[in-house]
Amino acid sequence: MFQIKTKIKWPRFLPMWILSIVFGWSLIIYPGLSLREIVIYSWDMLPSIAWKMLISALMLGTVIGILQYLAFRIEINLSWKWIFISALSYGISTPLAFLILSAVIGYQEVFSSGGVAFMSLPLALTMLIGGCFAGIIQAYFLRVAFDLHRIRQIVLWTLGTGLSWGIGFFLTSYGKAVGLPLFMQSGLAGLAIGLITAFLLRIQFNRIPS
Repeated sequence: MFQIKTKIKWPRFLPMWILSIVFGWSLIIYPGLSLREIVIYSWDMLPSIAWKMLISALMLGTVIGILQYLAFRIEINLSWKWIFISALSYGISTPLAFLILSAVIGYQEVFSSGGVAFMSLPLALTMLIGGCFAGIIQAYFLRVAFDLHRIRQIVLWTLGTGLSWGIGFFLTSYGKAVGLPLFMQSGLAGLAIGLITAFLLRIQFNRIPS
């Protein structure tokens, strides 16, 4: 997937990595942001919401994958397959996290109330857990190039990615509070994800001379 060269031009690589994620999140608004005003009161609502999330998240992951492929295909010999891995990591993580969390949180009070009780979309936890799911998928496919063979390294990448998505949620909430448009709110989340994952990459490859 990645064939890391002996000398990566980090001053170029890291900003391009960050910008690819920020631009992707700005161009394709994270699905949870446009759906966060939805009130959930029935099991029947979950599949349609998850489907909308799946489509948008797939598009988001695809755009980021394409941007990173175009930016890094020569410098680090990035395979075109990364586009599909990026789409997969985003497309699976968000709807899966949403379905699991909605079922767990709403099982007793909402879905067993016969439509009397309701809940908001669990966006904060969806982004946090979804980020962890995305990190797990990426770690599996990047384990050779990223040297993610040790459990500690896999956990670091997974939790770091999840943390970046969680921080991204708080930035989107701030953006909403000050009246920023959705694409800028989503871009703020992308900024957090780009910065933190770039930091993780730099730590992971600190043995490679700049």
